[in-house]
This record gives sequence, structure tokens and C-alpha cells, in this order.
Amino acid sequence: MTKQTGSFFKNAPLVCPNCGDEYLRYQGVEVYCRDKEGGDLGSMTRVSGGGTSITRGMEGNPSKRGDGVVITFACETCDYKSKMVIAQEGGQAFFSME
Repeated sequence: MTKQTGSFFKNAPLVCPNCGDEYLRYQGVEVYCRDKEGGDLGSMTRVSGGGTSITRGMEGNPSKRGDGVVITFACETCDYKSKMVIAQEGGQAFFSME
């Protein structure tokens, strides 16, 4: 794995994983918080244009044992739905664009 340091993401536009365009519209955010690391219970908060909801459960959490964040985007060019994913695993944070 390549280690990134400094301002790696500073002023870097996100790009659509489907067409490569830089124009992504934010659609919503899901935040997963476990009651304890590795536990099956926790809360998921979803914020989107339709409002905010909080539910119990970890279904959809990108992390197997920790907390996670999923930000959903839609490309303005091809309308592809992509996700920015941040997953916490064992004290490390992992980022991906899917």
C-alpha cells in the first residue's frame, strides 16, 4: 500500500469512476458508528435531500469491525452513481472511490 502524506487531497477534484468527469453532485451521506469496536450493534445516520434518519444496525457499513462513512454522488455527465468510502479498521482509516 502506498502511504500518502501532506496535503494529498488538497484542491484535488473527485472524478467519476465511470467516465472520468470531474462534475459530481452530492446525493447523501451515511455515517456508521458501532457501540463498540467489532460489535454487531450501532447506529447509522443518513442525511440526504429527503431529510435525516437514524436507525440501529450496521448493514451497509464499509468497515467489518469499525466505523464507516459513505458519501454518494451522481455524475453530471453520465449520471453514474458513485460512492466515496471511508472505513476504520484497527486504528487505520481506508479511503476508496467506488
